[in-house]
Amino acid sequence: MQLASKPKRRRLLAFGWLVVAPSCAVACFAAACSGTDGARVGNTSDGGPRDGTFTDTRTDAPADAAKDAAEDAADARPDGDAQSDAAFDGGGDDSGDASTEDSGNDGGGDASAEDAGSPDAEVDAATTALLTGRVVDVTSRRVVEGATIAAGSLTAVTDVVGRFALRVPTGVYARPTVTKADYSERLYEELAVNVDADQGQIPILSLEGQTALRSALPGYDASLGAVAVRVLARGTCTNEDGATLTISPAGASRIAYFRDGVPNASATNVRAGQETSAIIYNVAVSTTLSLAVARDGCTMARYPTTNNGITRTGNIQTRAGNSITTATTFVE
Repeated sequence: MQLASKPKRRRLLAFGWLVVAPSCAVACFAAACSGTDGARVGNTSDGGPRDGTFTDTRTDAPADAAKDAAEDAADARPDGDAQSDAAFDGGGDDSGDASTEDSGNDGGGDASAEDAGSPDAEVDAATTALLTGRVVDVTSRRVVEGATIAAGSLTAVTDVVGRFALRVPTGVYARPTVTKADYSERLYEELAVNVDADQGQIPILSLEGQTALRSALPGYDASLGAVAVRVLARGTCTNEDGATLTISPAGASRIAYFRDGVPNASATNVRAGQETSAIIYNVAVSTTLSLAVARDGCTMARYPTTNNGITRTGNIQTRAGNSITTATTFVE
């Protein structure tokens, strides 16, 4: 795919990143990119399974014990709301125009249990969920082969058309990551997956794009962490407009709310309809962080909270350097 010769802004429907390239400016901190073809979903670049185990991040318990604990906790899970927040909650659309040029793969087929996890592991479909999606470069929208998606110690690798499938125990908490050489790490907040979910397109940010993002945020300190936050309204709360965010511990953190798809250091609150509400940066690393959101006439959803089959605990961690954590919070 050739980029236009003159600068332009393209708004992607994905939880992506601000990227400024010589020939275009792409702004996207959002929920779910779109793009499809008939490619077979696979865990490795040749479509085969990939070995792995799953560990509960809270207890370091192996899969069997973690699944038992998850089943005990399942009855206490709050009911979710129907509103989509497809930044890792199964609401992703996969019907757009991701480029698959030079992929050399035009096969067909659907995701299945045989495509995910270790062939030697005992997989009980009743207590697992299958995550699928496609990883793309946020600037070019070309598919990314060889990206690793990890939840606990269970991993999948994208194939030649950027697709992956990862089967995980339901109700077991982890902090998923998406990584690839020459790209910034995408780190999720602590969450548990309760249902099968296709994430649509998952954009990742090149290191060049990471540099551009830092230049757009005054006083950015690469030795500290950053959290891209999406605020969503549900229930009786009509929208998220005017909401304000804080993070604890605050430390030296700074916040930039989004306007028209890009961070705006002078904005003082959330604007409804932004696919990313704010980025909070210069936050402590290797520390458990928590978000708070306030909006007149609405209340913050209490954690743990479930939306579209994804349960979030509200526990956030960040890493220094080329890594950004993504988090979603709700007002109701």
